[in-house]
Amino acid sequence: MSAWHDRQYQLAREREIRAAAHRARVVAVEENNESFLHRYEDILNDLVADGLEEFMASEFAYVRSEIHRIRYASDAFAARNWSVQLGQRMRTLPRQAREQKWIAEEHERLQREEAAHKAERQAAKLQAEKETAWTTATSNWENKLARNLAFKALAELRQRVLIENLSVAQMQQAIAQIKQQAEVQARKTQQEFNQTVQAEAVQTEKAELVKSVESANLPLTQTELMKQKIAAASWENLAEITQETNVVQDDAVENEAVRKEMVKAVYQSLKQAGFTVLPPVKQTNSENDIVLIQASRPSGNQARFRIKLDGSVRYEFDNYKGQHCKKDMDQVLPKLSEIYGVNLSKERVIWENPDDEKMDAKPISPIHTTRAR
Repeated sequence: MSAWHDRQYQLAREREIRAAAHRARVVAVEENNESFLHRYEDILNDLVADGLEEFMASEFAYVRSEIHRIRYASDAFAARNWSVQLGQRMRTLPRQAREQKWIAEEHERLQREEAAHKAERQAAKLQAEKETAWTTATSNWENKLARNLAFKALAELRQRVLIENLSVAQMQQAIAQIKQQAEVQARKTQQEFNQTVQAEAVQTEKAELVKSVESANLPLTQTELMKQKIAAASWENLAEITQETNVVQDDAVENEAVRKEMVKAVYQSLKQAGFTVLPPVKQTNSENDIVLIQASRPSGNQARFRIKLDGSVRYEFDNYKGQHCKKDMDQVLPKLSEIYGVNLSKERVIWENPDDEKMDAKPISPIHTTRAR
């Protein structure tokens, strides 16, 4: 007699196992959150040491506030989501801070040059009215980058004022036109810079996400699906994909914890029933992710259990003569429930041959795959 069965298992201790796995996951998430917070603080401290805080004071204050909020959050998983969002800002903060420092320093340098020119102009005894009008129109621009970009045009205008003896009204009109053009160019330059920084940050974060997914021991199909989502993600939804990746990894950790308990129960039940049991092996391909347990008797009777991550188990008792198959099943399966609390439900018989009289059965041989964790 031979039989193949496909049943659903449910451990009696599943809630406890999942709770323990969840608590362990919370601790792991909290530790991971703290490691990221230390990284953010290191970045912040390095920027402060470089004297960059004064150029983005409000952004630095916001980062410190977020670090404090994340560190003392009561929900580790919510804190992780906030950390992901803060991490995106931290990726761009160093370059943005240095860019703002460069703009300010360049502004100061050009201001010094302007002061030198002013001294020369004063030496040339320019008219007081034009000088006052010039200073009023060219100083205290809100957009410092625009003022930097306008430096050459303003210098050339200064020469025109001297050579062509432009009136105050003509000079002010020319300055207003230069300022308008410079502000348009400054907005475009700043936008292009932000897009470049953003694109680099996206690629870096995607690479880290792919590495995280590949190391999570997920089924291949699920791994490929997550990698496709990551590849297609944009800056706007990358944080959402990161959160989804974290949830998938959390579920995988809990499901694997439950399956390990099931593997132990099946292995011990077969041993107690007198089978010679091979070490469990994990088999993973694009369609399945199973742990295979193979056992045999000296007579050649064979038993195989395939335990999936989704909670289903397929078992086969093969190479039996007469009703001995049912006898072995009655030894093994009740132990799963009585001793280990495994509830096998939703039974589906795939194939059964009660009259199997094969006499040439041979012991099973090991299957060469990755060992189960």
